[in-house]
Amino acid sequence: MRYQERGAVLIVSLMLLAVATVVGIAGIGNTQLAERIASNQKQASEAFMAAESGLVRAKVWFDDPANAGLWGDSVGTLAAINAGQQNLQNSAQWQLASVDYVSHPGFALLVSVGTISHTGVTRKVQALYQQAKASGNLAAMNIIGNIKTFDTANSASFEIIGELDALGNAIGPALATNTDANVALMETDINSKGRMDNYEGGIKKVEFDDPFGDPEKMAEFITALKAEYYALPVAQRGVAPNNMGTIAVPRITYHSGPLQLKGNNSGAGILVVEGNLAFSGTPSFEGLIIVTGQTFTISGGGNGGVLGGAVVFANPLQDADTGEWTFGQAEATFVFDVDGGGKATFRYDKGSLETARDLLSENGAAQQMWQLDSSAGSSAATPSSMSAWSEVY
Repeated sequence: MRYQERGAVLIVSLMLLAVATVVGIAGIGNTQLAERIASNQKQASEAFMAAESGLVRAKVWFDDPANAGLWGDSVGTLAAINAGQQNLQNSAQWQLASVDYVSHPGFALLVSVGTISHTGVTRKVQALYQQAKASGNLAAMNIIGNIKTFDTANSASFEIIGELDALGNAIGPALATNTDANVALMETDINSKGRMDNYEGGIKKVEFDDPFGDPEKMAEFITALKAEYYALPVAQRGVAPNNMGTIAVPRITYHSGPLQLKGNNSGAGILVVEGNLAFSGTPSFEGLIIVTGQTFTISGGGNGGVLGGAVVFANPLQDADTGEWTFGQAEATFVFDVDGGGKATFRYDKGSLETARDLLSENGAAQQMWQLDSSAGSSAATPSSMSAWSEVY
């Protein structure tokens, strides 16, 4: 019996050695698998970061004013941004796959691809770029909403002057509006009378800064201005048409209903007219004029006048059923009586607008809603941004 058991120890040892070998080989395989998984995860992370780097690079490119001319050109934008792509660490690269200028003005949807060149691992990331908005981007005259009719002057006795630089060159539009259809309507009428030279700075579609570009915010702004007006002592309130302030003592003036200002009327500060406005003469005013009626009529004659600052013609309306806010239909008519003589001039004047804004309560709702670059206590222009970052699968 003892002779029969002598080989059992050897057999058991060999079996244990075989099991240990199998376990060791399996362990090595698991370790290699874990290393491969870790390596793949590392490369995927690096590819993701490379894709994000492409979006960061795109934002830098968009923020450069020298590239503004390519806004709206998807093909040109894509080529220009990709021309600046650089290899990153560990053979990682980025490249924009697409640039789509979405339907809402001022936005671009970007898709960036990050790639590890030696393995081909890729990740895609998309984000929405929003253009910066320059604060106080008003023109000398602004018509916001759908224009029903537009009839401009036949006479050279009328001119609108946009923002000028230090050399006297127009750097802002004379007349701004919010739709291409409005621009076409106005340009057609003005060119038919050969009077485009009367509009120094031209006619342009503008993405108006808040509150002027949003009907609901515009309505809130007007409400805030009215609150400022009624909070003043009666003796300090402007009264149209004969007591609307002076350059030395500007006032906030609110008028409900139609208003006619004649050549001998003058004022300074802020004038809000919740109704139709008619100029005859034209009167003089320095600051911000807001008109919410359906018609805005200018008739020449008299001694003429100068309006420095900005005129905003907009009618924010809320649908009673849906609650949706829109800008109402406007009818702007510019009719001039050449025989009356005189010369009417509307010019953009940022200084007058700053003075007007300073009439508002510091940190009050109205002042906070209306921002100007260099106004005391105001914030800077709305910066550009990247939002809605997400991976594309």
